Amino acid sequence: MATPLSFDTLGPAFDATRGLPPGAGNALVAAVRAMTGVEPGARIIEPGVGTGRIATLFVAAGYEVWGIDISRPMLTDCRAKLRATECTDDSWCLVQADVTALPFPPDSFDLALTASVLYLVSDLPRALAELWRVLRPGGSYVAITEASVSNAALSAFDAKWRELLGEKRDQGANIPIPDAATTHWFTARGATIREAQVANWRRERTIGETLATYAERVRPLYPS
Repeated sequence: MATPLSFDTLGPAFDATRGLPPGAGNALVAAVRAMTGVEPGARIIEPGVGTGRIATLFVAAGYEVWGIDISRPMLTDCRAKLRATECTDDSWCLVQADVTALPFPPDSFDLALTASVLYLVSDLPRALAELWRVLRPGGSYVAITEASVSNAALSAFDAKWRELLGEKRDQGANIPIPDAATTHWFTARGATIREAQVANWRRERTIGETLATYAERVRPLYPS
């Protein structure tokens, strides 16, 4: 039986462990716009919106964003963040739903975004099929990834993190490895795949800070 993962209690620590440095957010929006040709005013769907660290960037840039998450507490944090900006309420909408069963008709969105969420999805092909269904003809899907490992010490931490994910997967947890499968799924349907490196940054952490970061990441895998 699959083991559910819950991020309901992680809102306060989420941005601290996954936040973007100054300037990287604007670079991300610009890169997505350049790659997809999707202009401000277009409709974007972001499953796994979490606390809104990505959604707020696109709302501020003039896009209409629909944030989707299965966690109500995460959506509460996201709503508070959006309302703290100068963006109007009609430029965003938050919906509690599962990416494998999106409550929207076909051809509803110009762009779909995901960031660090597909590895948590119980049925990856079904989730991708749902994204494909709600995208308009000629629409785009952008998977945002953060490759932050740059030295031996961090590589060791990252390897252990992936080992833990693998253990949970072997135990039946809903943790697929999405990268290659996602690429294959879209190319099999005639999609064109493009990659772009948006930003580089350096973040200095003590060993204690690094341990705390990975402790937060591991917590959903071992709920008390």
